[in-house]
Amino acid sequence: MDVQGNGDQLNINRAGDWEPYYGSVTAPIVLMTWMFISAFVVMIGAELDAQIEAVRHPKAGNGASKAALDRREGV
Repeated sequence: MDVQGNGDQLNINRAGDWEPYYGSVTAPIVLMTWMFISAFVVMIGAELDAQIEAVRHPKAGNGASKAALDRREGV
């Protein structure tokens, strides 16, 4: 019982020493998660924008310009 009590006391005394390690390990993980979420939001926005453009201008889909469409139609 005394050994366990000493072990618990050692863990309690060292609990404050872990903070610098957790901070240095957590910072890159949080940064990478933030970058992943940001990239995902940008990709969703680009896809949404492409779909809105396709609905507004169905003829000009697939990146075709107005001049290219006119040449294809012989106008």
